[in-house]
Amino acid sequence: MSAMKWNDKLYPLDLEVELEELLEEVSLKSGNGEYLFPGEEGNLPSADLDDLGDCIRLRMELPGVKASSVTITTYEDAIVIDGRWGSALSGKKGQPLQVESRSGAFRRSIEFPTKISSNDADAILESGILTVTLKKSE
Repeated sequence: MSAMKWNDKLYPLDLEVELEELLEEVSLKSGNGEYLFPGEEGNLPSADLDDLGDCIRLRMELPGVKASSVTITTYEDAIVIDGRWGSALSGKKGQPLQVESRSGAFRRSIEFPTKISSNDADAILESGILTVTLKKSE
């Protein structure tokens, strides 16, 4: 292996920092293990998980999201919700002065504390709240 002279004006440490930032930006996992799309960490929907005895209930806030843009994948020990924020407030009526509404893709995965029957799920999206009820495995 031969050594080459680096002609870039950036120092090696600067390149390392740039590389770390790039890898963090394109990563599909956040620090706490949740899957997400690049740059979308602030776009993760809030979720509550309840144990109802024989079922697990997941409630997730999805304001402005259409049911047709949501995909739910269940596994025996987890659920993955993919969707697209619809920006319910968007419109072409003027020059935006402040934009705080969410837009773009999101992915949220949640592990269950118990095994569930992945084929026995009921889901409804109503008034911006997704409710998924999953029967526990026996």
